[in-house]
Amino acid sequence: MLKVFRVALYVVGGFFVYMVNLLSFVSLAPPNKLGVVAKLGVMALFGVIGLLPILAAMATSHFREWQVPLGATLLSGVGVTVFMILTFLCMTLSPELLKSFPDFPQNAFSDYLVGGITTASLLVAGIALVRPRPKLQTDAERQVRV
Repeated sequence: MLKVFRVALYVVGGFFVYMVNLLSFVSLAPPNKLGVVAKLGVMALFGVIGLLPILAAMATSHFREWQVPLGATLLSGVGVTVFMILTFLCMTLSPELLKSFPDFPQNAFSDYLVGGITTASLLVAGIALVRPRPKLQTDAERQVRV
């Protein structure tokens, strides 16, 4: 039962990873003087809120073997975000859809600089956490080989 709870906590954390990543692509209107500061503040708020269930999931396993689940959480959040951004781009490239929805916000997700940096950072962190690591030999294993 504890494993199910841990997985649920990682899923909630992954949702917030997705939200932070998706918010990094949101463009704010130019008259907004707090544009970048407000955007980064909201991203940081969602990041902190998402960190809480991830830390709780890590605590349920006493902070042992947390690298792979956390890496999978980051990679899944990035994967869903990339899928959503590609879907949004395909929707904006469809003239039929734009005729059907005249008020469609075409420039809503157009901050590709911040979004790309955030996505690349989370992707690299996720891959680094998931990669297999060489096992360290214990003293007992070294003595057996001698």
